[in-house]
Amino acid sequence: MNINVSLQWLWAKKPFYAMALLVMVAGLWAYRTQLRIWVCAPGIIRAEGAAIAIVSETGGKVRDVYATEDMEVRPGDPLVQFDTRKLALKKQALESRIHFTELRLSAVKDRLERTELTNLYKQLHDLRKEIGNLTITSPADGQITILAPLHPGEVLSPGTAIGALIPYSRAPGNNIPDPSSASNRR
Repeated sequence: MNINVSLQWLWAKKPFYAMALLVMVAGLWAYRTQLRIWVCAPGIIRAEGAAIAIVSETGGKVRDVYATEDMEVRPGDPLVQFDTRKLALKKQALESRIHFTELRLSAVKDRLERTELTNLYKQLHDLRKEIGNLTITSPADGQITILAPLHPGEVLSPGTAIGALIPYSRAPGNNIPDPSSASNRR
């Protein structure tokens, strides 16, 4: 075999070998180097969980509004308070009737009086529950994102939407990695 032919063949394949060497060096560099990519862009962060609607179970005249939009709340925090004066008077009258019926029952020991007393206690229990429903409270930890424009003196009907609450995540820790603490390990 002639050496000139061999050198010509090698010289003709030189771009191929150079390209192969370049690909190998780039692959080795990509494998050994960790890149940090940062993207700055406008966007909206949405919570994982669905928003919880805050709805009035009972109706009435608004006495106080404690909540504002973007307010952080805990379960049981009062958001809206309805006027309780009418129900408080009704409760006082019912308690007086119960007391009077108990006095009559102790003197007469009548079965009809016992039934009436049982009904009065049930009414009192229901009334206390209704009074408790006159304070709308937060159902969960979270942030109020939407709140209806409520004002003292305004009358709401049962089932009126008061606002929306985005619950905080129950997952421990933050799922977003801190770029400053990223390691160079692969």
